[in-house]
Amino acid sequence: GSGGSITFWIKGESGLASRTFITKFQADTENYQVGFTNSAPFFAFKSASGNGIFLGDQVSGLTSGYHHFAFSIDDSSTANFLANTKIYHNASDTGKFLGGAANSAASTDMDNGGSLQFGKSTNASFTLVSEMNEIAFFDTRLTPANVTAIYNSGVPFDLTSNDGDYNVSSNLQLYLTGEETPIGASPTFTITDSTGNHSVFGGNTIIDSTL
Repeated sequence: GSGGSITFWIKGESGLASRTFITKFQADTENYQVGFTNSAPFFAFKSASGNGIFLGDQVSGLTSGYHHFAFSIDDSSTANFLANTKIYHNASDTGKFLGGAANSAASTDMDNGGSLQFGKSTNASFTLVSEMNEIAFFDTRLTPANVTAIYNSGVPFDLTSNDGDYNVSSNLQLYLTGEETPIGASPTFTITDSTGNHSVFGGNTIIDSTL
């Protein structure tokens, strides 16, 4: 495939080193997750063909301030998943931890029929994140220049319009700024953005913008 990317801001707090931020969960054997384990950001998936995980190198300073993360995922092959996937912290490539980790999957078919969940983990030892902002999903891999432009020296801007090296607004598939108004009973709410209506699962208290 052409790959995909996920970007967001997260508020630093104690214990952030082991948290799950985003999950698309169908079953224990069919899911993908974005989060941290032992201060190392990761993207992991499980599918019928096996499991894969990409580990960025450990990052520091997660107990305070705001942090921007961008996950640029190469799903063109299992080899390229480890070779070319990138995780950026405040626009800097984190590099790889333990060579990026392991991939036992026979393919990179990462999608599943589960709910897209924010701040909810499939692992009881990983707890909810308290605040996420400017969550964006793209149907293409972001370049380093794209990521630097989105980070914008720590100043978020409207990702529905291109600006300088940010030239992938047409690839934006889901965009939650953190200012959406929940509709209906928790833990399900619906938001409307530039790409249409989306049902989002996992509670609404984590989508709370103070940037």
